[in-house]
Amino acid sequence: MPNKKLPTLERENQVTKFGFAKGYAQVSYERLLLIQPDFNFQGLWEKDGRYYIACSDIVTAITLDGTPLKEWFDQHCRVIAYQVDLIATPPPGATRLPARTVEQLSQLHGAPLNADQFYLEIKRQLPRNFPKFSIQDFPDKLVFTSIKPLDSDQITEANIAVANLGLDIETEFKTADITPLANAAQFVIYNGRTDWPTAVLDVHDESEQRWFDSRISLFTDVPTSADIRRDSGTACFIDCSLGTPGNIRNYLTTYSDIYIAPPLGDFEPLLKHLKITSSDLRTLIERRRVTLVLPHDLHKYDPKGLAEHLELCSSSVVMHRQLAVATIQESRRRNPLMYPPIDNESRRKLLDLMIGDAEHLDRKFLRIARDHYGASWSSLEADYSTMGAVAGLQHGSARLLAEMVSAATGQNLNPLLMYSTLSVEWSAALNANFCPTDAGGANIEAMATAAASFITGVPNKNFIDPITKLDTIISDLLVLDNTAPIHQVLDAFQAEEISRLNKILRDCNFDANVTNQYISDINERVRQFELIQKGAKKRDMLALAGALVPAALAGTTGGLGALAAWIPFGVYVAQRITADDDKKGSPVTDWLKAKNTFTTSETVFISRMRKRE
Repeated sequence: MPNKKLPTLERENQVTKFGFAKGYAQVSYERLLLIQPDFNFQGLWEKDGRYYIACSDIVTAITLDGTPLKEWFDQHCRVIAYQVDLIATPPPGATRLPARTVEQLSQLHGAPLNADQFYLEIKRQLPRNFPKFSIQDFPDKLVFTSIKPLDSDQITEANIAVANLGLDIETEFKTADITPLANAAQFVIYNGRTDWPTAVLDVHDESEQRWFDSRISLFTDVPTSADIRRDSGTACFIDCSLGTPGNIRNYLTTYSDIYIAPPLGDFEPLLKHLKITSSDLRTLIERRRVTLVLPHDLHKYDPKGLAEHLELCSSSVVMHRQLAVATIQESRRRNPLMYPPIDNESRRKLLDLMIGDAEHLDRKFLRIARDHYGASWSSLEADYSTMGAVAGLQHGSARLLAEMVSAATGQNLNPLLMYSTLSVEWSAALNANFCPTDAGGANIEAMATAAASFITGVPNKNFIDPITKLDTIISDLLVLDNTAPIHQVLDAFQAEEISRLNKILRDCNFDANVTNQYISDINERVRQFELIQKGAKKRDMLALAGALVPAALAGTTGGLGALAAWIPFGVYVAQRITADDDKKGSPVTDWLKAKNTFTTSETVFISRMRKRE
């Protein structure tokens, strides 16, 4: 944003006058509270337009890297442009300010935004038919420029949008023959849109608006209607940004619904790896066997080749905002500490409880968890609002697992492990099996299996054991590896039939006779194709379908060994926090106990589809 240099006192007076100061002070205080949980703070205070954070041991406070806390706060934490003083005691007559509420956090109230983010936040609050406009900022006002004059209602809507961000600043409205596109975000929205079909843009815009309309309920734990999953119970997720997929016929013979996340680059190689043509993919989309998932913002993808397929499935494509909502809801259900719908001072109380009763080996990993949660909570709502689904790299299980692996091995954080973990979380949000792709020398399957174990509590060493009870399925099910016409494959392996067969297995509790009949039915369809000796091989497969094996675990008690004793890491931490009788009655621990539920049937499974001669 352009700005005019002002003397320090005048600049601080303007920041105070126009409402930036309080929001910046709250953000700075709440960051400090969560990122530095080893120190005690006595709140945020205000007197005569200046803001103070009280820390009784500020004189001796040293961070883990040896930096005095006050210096660390000024260099790495405090929002620039306005001074917030870190002092031992608040000045006489000062007033203590509360932390931002959950609702204010969800609306980014007081959060510092760059030009792109600020423009998008304002635009999302305005009606879709609002005239094109740009925003320019000056030390004392915001200037909205549009091609035609705004009426009184539109001016009111713009002013309300500004106020919702916690700002009390003068606004000016003017017109120009050509609206200046002052920043990259506006350029993307107005100029980059020409590469995409109107139907795709409409779905994108609708998804953006739904995110804005629902994020208060999402971050305040009010039920949010954003279920993007199909109720087939036999779905898989293939994230092609991680590597190359296999022949799509492998998946069509077993899964009713196939979710595919396309690569960010050229779309054509994806079709070659799937061994289908563009026309085949259109058929699969029209038959609702394939759904495209976009974890990144639409404008980050290459429209060539992808645009026509998105237009075809515009009514069912999963945009990154929808995926973000579903991921937050699913992750919170599995781990109540991941996205707690409480204010930042209450979150700090959780951090204080997290390390108190830890001992020796546990302490190391609980401290990693505490530090991760604190850093995550300090920017949770803002990051998801500006980044969408990929914000999960920093806020979901992805970074937490990578931090723990790094601590155990002494190696740097593994970005591929982080992205694989996030992809597994997306798969869980879709209620689908995660199908690893081929990433060359990297073992995506091993990383994804570790991630699933971490998220759901199924230990690596026992991960396959319960599944081997279904020996017939693993050893005898045939798989296609040929180029049979897609329409023939669809006719032989209809989604309804796959769902019906899987339901039979679940209802009969995987009785051996019924299981054998299931295999016979599937293999009979495979044998309908010519050149079967060349095209059919045995499948070594972990987790036949998205709801199939979890149903097996839930429906049987014998032979599962110690599986029921395993719980997700997040639930383990939550139980450690709430285990101490001395902590009973705390509003924070009472909330956590109410949310801390887990059953072993809520398991994410990784599908191995390796062919065996």
